[in-house]
Amino acid sequence: AVHMTLTGPADKWFGVGFGSNRMCVHPQGDECPDGGPYAIIVSGDNDDKVVERKLDFHGPGVIIDNSLTIESNEVVNGWRTVHLSRPLEGKTSKHYTFGTSSSSSHELIMANGCNLE
Repeated sequence: AVHMTLTGPADKWFGVGFGSNRMCVHPQGDECPDGGPYAIIVSGDNDDKVVERKLDFHGPGVIIDNSLTIESNEVVNGWRTVHLSRPLEGKTSKHYTFGTSSSSSHELIMANGCNLE
């Protein structure tokens, strides 16, 4: 399993996307046929919801099947910290698969905002 700690503002959504350093996984010219990366998004507005998404090219995309285990989710002084884990292998083709080598590296993007819609 892979274990992660995500920290961000308690009153805004925040998240991390894996497998790309931009909002398009495999750009082809001005097109993005494969859409955006797999992402883990923590809801804002003091909601403790954590979801997995397959992002659209510059859009929120769709919620995908959950493969996360939330170990803790707490707010201290306006900051939410979520400790979670999930299998190394993606549950579906829309999920990211983490490498098993200790020298694996992973491209990622991070963001936070005020509204997911």
